[in-house]
Amino acid sequence: MRSRLSLFLTIAVGAAACGGAQPKVTYENGTFTKGESQFRVVAPPRWERVQPSTGDLAWRDPESRSVIAANATCRGHHDPPLGVLVNDLLIGTTERNILLDETVELDGREALHQVVELKVDGVPLVYDMYVMKKDGCVYDLALIAPRRAYDGVADRFVAFVGGFEAVESGGSHGS
Repeated sequence: MRSRLSLFLTIAVGAAACGGAQPKVTYENGTFTKGESQFRVVAPPRWERVQPSTGDLAWRDPESRSVIAANATCRGHHDPPLGVLVNDLLIGTTERNILLDETVELDGREALHQVVELKVDGVPLVYDMYVMKKDGCVYDLALIAPRRAYDGVADRFVAFVGGFEAVESGGSHGS
């Protein structure tokens, strides 16, 4: 679980990058590939791609200081329920106020969508998160925004999520 958690917490507080052996990673023509995980997303227009210290893809809006991120975990997640996976993303946060908690369809599968006002190291943020399982992988899509900026960037995240598609790998994972 640590790699999923680190993506969101590291991006939110701007921690420094860390190393580690990883499979070849590519992002070309909207398709992200890392080992056996592969998915399609369209980069938010006019947002800058940033390299998260862990996780897969992230873009930052310099004006709002918001981040949109996408991550796939295909090994080591032990197939917990969606609620557990979302709660894992909130570890290290305080003063949580759940604004929205719903189950929706994403890429043909059930996904948990939560919008939570919270604090990370005393900084007020909004996490808008979708978590889905498909073909043995867990997919996390998230918008991390300062509270004052959330309403101005939420529509970009909705468009990003609407363009998400998990790509089935050659191997069989079951789900």
